[in-house]
Amino acid sequence: MNSPVRVALVNDHPLVLDGLRALLRPHQAIEVVELDALVPVGEKCDIALLDTHAMATNLEQEVAQRLAEPAIEKVVVYAWETDENLVRDALDSGAQGVLSKTLDSDALAEALVRVSQGEQVVETGVEPEPDLLAEAARKGRDWPGRRAGLSMRESEMISLICQGLSNDQIARSLYLSPNSVKSYIRSAYHKINVNSRSQAVIWGIDNGLRPVADREAG
Repeated sequence: MNSPVRVALVNDHPLVLDGLRALLRPHQAIEVVELDALVPVGEKCDIALLDTHAMATNLEQEVAQRLAEPAIEKVVVYAWETDENLVRDALDSGAQGVLSKTLDSDALAEALVRVSQGEQVVETGVEPEPDLLAEAARKGRDWPGRRAGLSMRESEMISLICQGLSNDQIARSLYLSPNSVKSYIRSAYHKINVNSRSQAVIWGIDNGLRPVADREAG
């Protein structure tokens, strides 16, 4: 029997990582060795699965930095919206795959095994409609602020604001137009009852949307 694929889960938010770990837990072909938020991977792994939720750094830079870590053999990018620009930037920077969060757990595990065998895998899934996001949350794929009514995108907005990013920086980070960013921010502000960036930061800190460095065994 082949050894399981050793996977480290990487994101800025432990809550996101916990949901991803739960998603992969039933699959014997995958061994989650570590969950890493804002720290280098410590355990030797075949794949670092890089969840892009509320990632403040440039995707290409983040992939390159992770590949430079001695514990990581390959990087796979994991994102809700896998448009052609994100896929191009991820692969050009050295990622071995791009996987959509709309994949079910069986398809995700299978794709990771294929990557471990040397294949470059791009699975873009389907467009994430709001009801699909809600269903994903019920299955364990969670995000900070969901229980306060924030959508995945609104959560990213508040989290990135808490990290000091401007609207233009958020747009570049998430591959969105500036107008889309403004719309998401307005909607998020309405839901959390704030009127300014400083108020949003305070709310985000109080509700766990400012990322904290953390490492946990798989």
